[in-house]
Amino acid sequence: MRIETETDINILRQKAALLQKENDLLHARLAGLTAQLDKLQGGGGEALQQELAYLKERLEA
Repeated sequence: MRIETETDINILRQKAALLQKENDLLHARLAGLTAQLDKLQGGGGEALQQELAYLKERLEA
């Protein structure tokens, strides 16, 4: 079922909640993988902080 054709507001709310939960999990995973990559590349953390700030900015837009 596609959200573009769904007319039931309760189903749309449920789908939105599920998508938000999945998005939150993906953000956490991305942050973890970015930190791991920075560590493996021997970074001092500055690049990691910049990347996370950039990603947060993009996600809030």
